[in-house]
Amino acid sequence: MGQRLDAGRLEMSGEAFPVIDHVTWDGVATGLTAMSASEKTLACEAGGTILTRLLWYDRSGHELGAVGPDGAFFEPTLSPDDRWLAAPRIDPETYEQDVWMFDLERGGSLRLASAENVVPATPLWTADARRVLFSDFFSGGVFQRDARGVEKEKLLFRQPSFTPLDDLTRDGRLLFYEALDFRTFHTDVRVRDLQSGEDRPLLQASFNEQGARLSPDGRWLAYESEESGQYEVFVRSFPGTGERRQVSKGGGRQPRWRGDGRELFYVSPDRKIVSVEVRPGSTLDAGVPKPLFQTRIRPQIEARNHYDVTSDGQRFIVNSYRSEDAARPITVLAPWRKP
Repeated sequence: MGQRLDAGRLEMSGEAFPVIDHVTWDGVATGLTAMSASEKTLACEAGGTILTRLLWYDRSGHELGAVGPDGAFFEPTLSPDDRWLAAPRIDPETYEQDVWMFDLERGGSLRLASAENVVPATPLWTADARRVLFSDFFSGGVFQRDARGVEKEKLLFRQPSFTPLDDLTRDGRLLFYEALDFRTFHTDVRVRDLQSGEDRPLLQASFNEQGARLSPDGRWLAYESEESGQYEVFVRSFPGTGERRQVSKGGGRQPRWRGDGRELFYVSPDRKIVSVEVRPGSTLDAGVPKPLFQTRIRPQIEARNHYDVTSDGQRFIVNSYRSEDAARPITVLAPWRKP
């Protein structure tokens, strides 16, 4: 839409008028439209809402099929038993957001409709795959919900701003989440005891640290750190503050452990899935990073994660940018303004 603006008085005047339809809108990563205008010329990418495809891949990068229909999905998260997939989805018509549950054994899906004004994001499964935790994008609330949609969500606690959830210990007691430090405008990782309510900083520095994932044996914490000027994946001991080492090379984000803790995966800056062999013990012995395959995840990685991996490390569910969207046309209007 267009509308006249009095730049001197900073006031709009007249009625808004339509300029162009079916503008590209990114509901998956940035929330932005693809448009730029000068006084007489407007350039716009057409095609409507950007959609993604939830695709299965093996370790060689062979495509094994899709889960559900195309949609504005993000943060796909497998249940611990690999039977269910939880993925928030934005409705391109209403712009409402809910978590969708996909049954990977029997097929079919279930929408976990949330209460009014709750926008669910960053889902986490409990170890028994019976409940899902998620954060509310607007209120800073953290909720728990029955995974089959039988019970309504339960508020666990609330923070001043959006609280991305990173991981949950197998006993369901400790929750790792991200908190924005408004003084320095960077992200820290905190841990909260859901039984006692005790909440403390875990990773806190003058640079961004996020994406924390606890190893299956509970002894090692993988996370992203921007301390070198670009994001790299580090692993440190938990719960102590002893050994720490960088495991990625040339950049890395979104760490994920194999179910036995002997392999760590991450996404490289060129969007490849990378594997690192890990030999856990009293000290951590990590191998050389090995790229597995190229993905089509969104170039911007604002979401907590764009992929997940089965517990045996053999299959990957990747929120993939559709190849047919790569050739969306750019429309140029000259002049574009209403007389």
